[in-house]
Amino acid sequence: KDVISLMRATDEPEVAAVKLTEMAHSRHSSDNITCIVVGFHH
Repeated sequence: KDVISLMRATDEPEVAAVKLTEMAHSRHSSDNITCIVVGFHH
């Protein structure tokens, strides 16, 4: 739910990827954090 809200509020895939990575880090993820956001145009 949080990811979907973030994606709807962000237009640029690069910005969304950074925000998602920061979100995972702030939630104390203990694993490697990698994020790829692909924008589909329709």
